Amino acid sequence: MNVIDKMVETVSPEMAVKRQRARGVLAIYNAQLDNLDKFMNSGYSNGGASRRKRFAKKWKFTSGSPKRDIEENRKILRERSRDLAMNTPLGAAAINSTRTNTIGCGLIPKPKIDYEFLGLSREEARTLEKEIRQEFRIWAESTLCDTSDQNDFYELQQIAFSDWLKNGEEFALISYDEEREYQPYQLRIRLLEGDRVSTPGSLNGDYFTDKKLENGNRIVNGVEITDSGKVVAYHICSRFPNDYDSTQTKLNVATQMFDRGMIDTNGALNIMNKAPLPDDEGKKRFIRGEYIQVTKSNQGGISYNGETEPQQNPNALNSVSDESGDGE
Repeated sequence: MNVIDKMVETVSPEMAVKRQRARGVLAIYNAQLDNLDKFMNSGYSNGGASRRKRFAKKWKFTSGSPKRDIEENRKILRERSRDLAMNTPLGAAAINSTRTNTIGCGLIPKPKIDYEFLGLSREEARTLEKEIRQEFRIWAESTLCDTSDQNDFYELQQIAFSDWLKNGEEFALISYDEEREYQPYQLRIRLLEGDRVSTPGSLNGDYFTDKKLENGNRIVNGVEITDSGKVVAYHICSRFPNDYDSTQTKLNVATQMFDRGMIDTNGALNIMNKAPLPDDEGKKRFIRGEYIQVTKSNQGGISYNGETEPQQNPNALNSVSDESGDGE
């Protein structure tokens, strides 16, 4: 019994009895809820799907389609993943240790010929297996197996797996080159980052919506699929997103996206490799007058494409006109 209960008991014993009775009823009710929760909870509701545990009470969650949950967030997830791998020792260690433990020395062929089926002797089969391993080493241990002549086959495996961990996907293209005196095989491998597979017209790899084609197919983040979901083509960009051929190209892209309000000031500065503006100055967005018409209505408000909005500030019209009049 606490101090308040003792005071109430001294002043009004009847009220003290009511308080004790109410406290007892509340205790029974809470016990019933706990028991009910124990009987009703099953499976994941006792763990990750619980709504009563402390960790879950403030957990905000929602989920949608794979396109909404993954495709729309793919670019920022990749950028954050690469940033952790490049700038944090823990992130780099997670990538490197997983790569080493998984790839190891890489894929190495170990031919086992069914010499009885082929009508060969055991010695002939062993000789042929040895020749196969030797010929494979000639191709795999040379950097000429790489289209760019930078890495051998085993290094390419490590690079592909590391990129897969950081980017979520990696592509390998097969091509053929001319034979050389020190590389008699024409087979070449070219690794392609997942960022290069993008929808035509996507300037920086962002996903906005599916691109409909005349044949009825649609392109989702560079992957062309039919109505039934079958993959029929991959669209590979000729350059890396945000990698521009010249300063003029950077300026054109930054201007086009900035004038349409698709990026803020800091986004345009980032394309030009400039430092962001301090505070919140770089978060402002502007739209040119060609895209949103700004006029003054008879009621003294501002009309955006025919919809009138009250003018709160006498100088607001001037500020809007300055920001969206000619885009300069």
